[in-house]
Amino acid sequence: MKTKSLVVGVLLALGVGCSAQTASPEAHRSNTQIINLILDFEEKQILDVAEAMPQEKYDFVPAAGEFKGVRSFADQLKHIAADNYLLCAGILGEKAPGNTEPGEKGSSAVQTKPEIIAYVKDSFAYMHRGAAANR
Repeated sequence: MKTKSLVVGVLLALGVGCSAQTASPEAHRSNTQIINLILDFEEKQILDVAEAMPQEKYDFVPAAGEFKGVRSFADQLKHIAADNYLLCAGILGEKAPGNTEPGEKGSSAVQTKPEIIAYVKDSFAYMHRGAAANR
């Protein structure tokens, strides 16, 4: 009985919350605002992990099991940045900055933890520019 009451209470709360959001004109967000919200969330999640990982672990690649050819932690971060640059260049109709290399590898010139973090941050700034231009 308690579970049934809890479920009903949650459903009512969700219904009230949803109706309150749709009734308010301030709740409407533009596509740019929505894209920026998603980018901000993704950027924070990725940069939190990048900051937490010690520099000496940036070259980590799993060795046990079927991991032949996988990217290191650093390479994966540069891959994310390269994808950001390539996707946004497509949105803006321009050549991708960020010295992206074939295979979405990112720049081979970017090596240290601070350089990689700056590279990722710059790629998200570029994505925000693309979101703003796509009104």
